[in-house]
Amino acid sequence: MPITALPTPPSRADAANFSTRADAFLSALPTFATEANALATAANTSATNAATSATTASTQATNAAASATSAAASYDAFDDRYLGSKAANPTLDNDGAALLTGALHWNTTAAEMRVWTGTAWVAAYVSAGAYAPLASPAFTGVPTAPTAAADTNTTQAATTAFVLAQASATAPVVNGTAAVGTAVRFARADHVHPSDTSRASLASPQFSGSVGIGIAPATPLDVAGRGRFLQDSAATTGAIILRQNTGDTVGAYIQWVNNANSGEKGWITVNTAGDMIFGPASTERLRITAAGIIQDASALELGYKDIPQNTKTAAYTLALADRGKHISTTTGGIVIPANASVAFPIGATIVIYNDSSTAQTISITTDTLRQAATTNTGVRTLDGYGLATLVKVAATTWIISGAGVN
Repeated sequence: MPITALPTPPSRADAANFSTRADAFLSALPTFATEANALATAANTSATNAATSATTASTQATNAAASATSAAASYDAFDDRYLGSKAANPTLDNDGAALLTGALHWNTTAAEMRVWTGTAWVAAYVSAGAYAPLASPAFTGVPTAPTAAADTNTTQAATTAFVLAQASATAPVVNGTAAVGTAVRFARADHVHPSDTSRASLASPQFSGSVGIGIAPATPLDVAGRGRFLQDSAATTGAIILRQNTGDTVGAYIQWVNNANSGEKGWITVNTAGDMIFGPASTERLRITAAGIIQDASALELGYKDIPQNTKTAAYTLALADRGKHISTTTGGIVIPANASVAFPIGATIVIYNDSSTAQTISITTDTLRQAATTNTGVRTLDGYGLATLVKVAATTWIISGAGVN
């Protein structure tokens, strides 16, 4: 604030102007005092403000110093974290200290940002062009993925290891029945089905056991016009019957031909009387009549041409299988069983030969044994090397005859 200047003060040296100048000078003093006081107040205010500014400046200076220290620390921390551009991967930070995990540097040689993992420098990021998109990715190289547990049935990606683990380790089954199956395992390319021995091959099958053709077929199986196979509708066991064709002059007919399927080699037929006839080519050689009699082509009845031998070296009781045979015995004797226990048919004939020098007994249990041409009954004795013939003539009666019978 400016102060108005005082007028020329009065001087005793200038008596002429002393009063005028004294009046003017005194008149100006009140204004001078007011302005001086105002100036003093302003000066005091400025002094106070200056003091406050000085305090603020001191505080700002302190803050600035703290900020500078913090900035220096931040820069040092940043400098330890980002090491700048390097032509080669650094082994220490810019201060010569150990590298911080997560430290970065720009590798000018590889032209890529690298990060320290704690053990190695690796690329800090991969170009977006090296990533596969979520939708329809096109992988290259040998991509890998977690392998799901065997039999997993979800939308999880299947690795080659999972696919191989799904290969079946169970041998295939052959049961002849078609089925979709429920297993999630697949068969290997080299899997082998076991041979199904329960089924005949298409080429040259070799059947065994009971062989059937259909079950009550509506149409018989014709065999070259010679006959037909047809299940007997009246047979509860489902038997296959060889039936006579309508118009045939003979009954059921089985024929054998040579390998060229021409030229009759043999046959079996059953005529309308029920006789079974056998023969080579077209000539009858043997016939079994409906009554069970065996005849040759001249209708002569046939029997044994030999008497088979049943050798015994101990006591022996006759059996049905001994019919038409001769028993050669050396010791123990022969016993004829009762009809109630072994029912030999009437006419059964058995020859007994004593193949020793010691007499053998021929006894019967509860039925009658009669010596031919005598009234003798009961146990008979057959001398050494004697020969006796036994013939059953009634249900409970046998006749014995021969050389050496006593």
